[in-house]
Formats: sequence, C-alpha cells, structure tokens
Amino acid sequence: ISSLNFFWLKQAVDALAEKATGTEARAVKGRRRLLVWKFIGRYALIGAAAYGILKYTARNITALLAGLFLFVAAILAEIGFELITGSLRKQHGT
Repeated sequence: ISSLNFFWLKQAVDALAEKATGTEARAVKGRRRLLVWKFIGRYALIGAAAYGILKYTARNITALLAGLFLFVAAILAEIGFELITGSLRKQHGT
C-alpha cells in the first residue's frame, strides 16, 4: 500500500507541476479526472487497510505507521547517502 500510495501521489504531483509550469501536454480530461480520483482514493485505500490491520490483527499503530512511511524513509536514506558520497567524491577530486 505504501508503494501504491507513493506512486499515485507522485503522479498527482507531476501533473500539478506540469500544469503550473505550462509544460502540460494536451491532456485529456479523463486523465485529469483519473488523477484526482487516485489522489483521493489513496486515502480511502490507506483508511481501509489501517482499519483492517488494527481491527483484525494483533499489530499496533506503530507497525502500521512504520509500513506507511517505509518508502519515505527509503527515499530520505538514499538522499542522505547520495549527499555524503557526493561530498566525499568532491573532497577527493574524483
């Protein structure tokens, strides 16, 4: 669910950025509508999954939140890794 949430959010943000910068290709209204439904639907999907996890399993809210933020944590770790390795390469001149 975390990856689907991230993917749908990325699609919505990309479409918004295209619209804001004026680089939007002649998009069909159906595509925009689909993006809006995906943007809203991801909250419904997260809510349904959270309800199911908390209602029918012995897992707690900490495990649920950890799973939802998994992709965000991975992206932040990758950003940190790239910043550190880039800084080290710059210092050593490679």
